[in-house]
Amino acid sequence: MSRYMTRRPRVTILTGGPFREHEVSVLSGQSIREALEQADYEVKPILIAREEPWSLDLDSLRENSDVIFLALHGKHGEDGIIQDFIRQA
Repeated sequence: MSRYMTRRPRVTILTGGPFREHEVSVLSGQSIREALEQADYEVKPILIAREEPWSLDLDSLRENSDVIFLALHGKHGEDGIIQDFIRQA
């Protein structure tokens, strides 16, 4: 890490979701988390429930994250809907 940085980069990982690929997404998120923590990132995983409705506090998500990593698989995780949702709010 650069000596000029005052804090570790903050990465939020979105995993889970209400889709058939829920378990794969959770495992992907765990692997990503382990790798980022070893690289000295501050990591916050967010598990999206399988059952709907679910919601995200986008203001808090953006204020407390330098990067939002989507480890969601299947519908919405791979079709750009979640990315658009985060960008627009």
